[in-house]
Amino acid sequence: MLYCNVHPGKSVGEFTIGDPLSRGLRFAKDNVKDIPSIELKYNEKEPLDLDITLDLSKNGIRLHYEPCTQKLRVVEVYNLRAMRLSYDEQLFSAPDMAATFEVIYNRFGPTHPGKYDTRSQCYELHYPGITFTFPIPTKYVNKYSSGRDMPLKFPDDSTPQVSRMLVYFGVKGRATLPPPVPTDFYFEPVSAVVRAHFSCRPCQRALGVSCNFAVALVFFC
Repeated sequence: MLYCNVHPGKSVGEFTIGDPLSRGLRFAKDNVKDIPSIELKYNEKEPLDLDITLDLSKNGIRLHYEPCTQKLRVVEVYNLRAMRLSYDEQLFSAPDMAATFEVIYNRFGPTHPGKYDTRSQCYELHYPGITFTFPIPTKYVNKYSSGRDMPLKFPDDSTPQVSRMLVYFGVKGRATLPPPVPTDFYFEPVSAVVRAHFSCRPCQRALGVSCNFAVALVFFC
């Protein structure tokens, strides 16, 4: 079973936003014991129109790759009970631990009120770089479709639980690829001579001080 520490806007375990598709495939191949099943999907007719997805069905994870760059854009966790998830080294979901609204609020802290999606009948709670989805029972849709905040418990005393988690670079579900990072560094030593003049009585002396500096030139590739 996978144990993943979640970093909003950055990663879920070893799956890091901006990583190439080849790295995800290699990680799955090297950890076949914990990842027994993977399925690669893409649009055969229009391969550049839709995301390439890598579905780890036994782990409840779907990785979304931007089709042109083949870099990881979104990590979707659609079965939180299929692995162990933690934030800031504190567990918030596991096979024997439900990711309830109360648990998420206690682990991640307060945020802006969520948004109700009428199409999916789900309440979406956004933090920077991460979104949690809570299904609303049909009998309570009218109570929360008007923008009412998610309660810790429904009127029947049941508890809202996360059905899906998205990790991405962006805000409120609008995922973008992170900016490129420098890949090559070039260091060139530079020597400089600094002369200081001190006035003394009854004579004057000039002292020379030699200093070496290292200057880093960064090239973006």
